[in-house]
Amino acid sequence: PARVAETVPSRPLSAFAGRYTHDGYGLLLIEEAEGGLKATYNAMPATLSHWHFDVFNATPIRLEDGDLADIKFGFQSDLSGAVSGVAAEMENLTDPIVFRRMA
Repeated sequence: PARVAETVPSRPLSAFAGRYTHDGYGLLLIEEAEGGLKATYNAMPATLSHWHFDVFNATPIRLEDGDLADIKFGFQSDLSGAVSGVAAEMENLTDPIVFRRMA
């Protein structure tokens, strides 16, 4: 998606940290690290840079993890306003995969 300039996340980065799961894709771990966010999926770590609103862009930490390059992670909220999931564009030809936050 085209980037919307001059936006900020809706909450502190710590609110996005957690364990998220999908029945087919497995576990996605989001951590607050070094003043930003870090995602780990299938043992592949990536930094998440703020893109716009509550969307972050992945940059693989290791060269061999190119599968995560430029994947957008869009955090979702439930009706109480808590972060409840994250949608990730894991495949080009399918809708974003929604990982649900684990309790």
